[in-house]
Amino acid sequence: MHTDDNVVEQQQLFSLMARVERRYRAHVKDRLEFLGVTTREYELLRIVQRQGSPAPASIARSAAVSRQLVHRLLTELARRDLVQKWSPSDDPSDVRVGLTRAAEELLADASAVVETVQQTVLRTLGVERQMALASLLGALEAALVEVHRRPEPADH
Repeated sequence: MHTDDNVVEQQQLFSLMARVERRYRAHVKDRLEFLGVTTREYELLRIVQRQGSPAPASIARSAAVSRQLVHRLLTELARRDLVQKWSPSDDPSDVRVGLTRAAEELLADASAVVETVQQTVLRTLGVERQMALASLLGALEAALVEVHRRPEPADH
């Protein structure tokens, strides 16, 4: 059974995690926009880089965004010559996405910026706190995965 104090602490914990993420994203956003790319565009380009030549639907799943948003972002990135689309088969619905040389260069610069931000922040924590934080976040992620797998209880 949960006490009211326990519920408040839980709410504060999740609120704190959301604030930390917003602050980190804002910090990174400013630096990426200086390079001419939004955070969302950077994330999409990184997904394409990691997956090789993914289909837009795969990008949408990996980014946890709608296919419509991926389509809009890809159209903008293609207009700026950062991605190219093609079909590896005769099926016009079989579309793949790849990075251009300009995107590879942009990603090298942007990844260096993001890594610098991460290193700067983590350096303030020290090694022991970094390890503890990694352990706690890993445990939280595992708990969320487990909760997501469980069927919802039936209402009676």
